[in-house]
Amino acid sequence: MFVVWRVLLLLAWSLLSGCGWLGSSPRPANGSQPMLPFQLTILDDHFDGNYLAIEADLVARSQWDANKVVLQLRQLRGGEELSRKHYILSKLVAAESVKRIGSVVVVPADSTHRIALSEPSQGATDYELTILWGDEARSALLHDPNRPLLAFEGLKVTRVVHGCEFDSLCPVEFVVEGQLINQSNAPIDQALVTVSWEVPVAFKDTFSHNQVENTIEGLGLYPSDERTVRFSLAGRFPRIITEQVMPVVKAEPLIR
Repeated sequence: MFVVWRVLLLLAWSLLSGCGWLGSSPRPANGSQPMLPFQLTILDDHFDGNYLAIEADLVARSQWDANKVVLQLRQLRGGEELSRKHYILSKLVAAESVKRIGSVVVVPADSTHRIALSEPSQGATDYELTILWGDEARSALLHDPNRPLLAFEGLKVTRVVHGCEFDSLCPVEFVVEGQLINQSNAPIDQALVTVSWEVPVAFKDTFSHNQVENTIEGLGLYPSDERTVRFSLAGRFPRIITEQVMPVVKAEPLIR
């Protein structure tokens, strides 16, 4: 575990504007600690009265599965915790800065990753940013009240575009694969999987596609268990965006 603790200094921006922010000048979070797998340096933090924004560099000194590394942000006021939020590292780092080995997202050894966080904040005087890995990361996620009970991770998509004319809607078959992970404290036997579609920004206002729901039964997932699932979907999309359309998959347990 590597902890960064920062005090947010109240600075008056202008007496005429009546605005202010909480911030501090960039400085290293701590001295170099080569025995630890990660090093964190805060580059900037800013508070506008409603949101806390943090920019930091994270250095991975050894190779790690980014799905098993967690950043924990605690906002405090006078030592009293106001909020706590967890971020899985694989969701924060740029895609081009990691390696994919099957469904595993790996941060390479001796790599640096720019991290940007933004959270609602009112009344905070300081914050604590902690890197967790191994058993500590797993425990933090298990006890996070905001975590989904059932996660879908390691998304892999194969597209099959059937014949179509340039200006027409092309029939596309998507073969979707990923891991359902039971993050709850109880067995899960059934799940509702919902798929929506992410399309290029230029097409968001002119093109829409209904989301698809499907029930999966007989999972037999005990706490912390995972199961690979694979299914296919069909849709019709303009030819120009067939390689850019991406299914967005969410899962939730069904309780009888």
